[in-house]
Amino acid sequence: MEIKIQPMNITDMRFLAEYAAVVDGITDSDEINAIETRLKRRFKNPDYIGLIAFSNDVQIGFQDGIVNKDILELNEIYVDEKYRSQGIGKRLLEAIILMAKSRSIKRITFHAEPDDFAIRKLAEKMGFKLTRIVYEKEL
Repeated sequence: MEIKIQPMNITDMRFLAEYAAVVDGITDSDEINAIETRLKRRFKNPDYIGLIAFSNDVQIGFQDGIVNKDILELNEIYVDEKYRSQGIGKRLLEAIILMAKSRSIKRITFHAEPDDFAIRKLAEKMGFKLTRIVYEKEL
């Protein structure tokens, strides 16, 4: 199985929209199309950075973020369940770090859910440090 990691293009926004719909339990095609439209606007932002992972020309994962001054704020890292535990998330993160360095970005940040032990473990293995704990209250 050959895995390719490459920069996103605007046609990849459909894959991201479908992923977001599944996560949020959205099945209405008009709502999914609206998500895709919002993602395409975000993609056109010059501060947007995104990578997509392919297996045999099928999209299987992505990593993206927004540059804010000299900081890359990662939005999401996703790998299809069938392809997890094969190092694809690590490859995506390594590739986005290289992209960030090439743009003279000084720091990368992201948020992780408290129960997402896989991403926390990966982040620590790759030299990320836990710097904040965030509390929230639903109103």
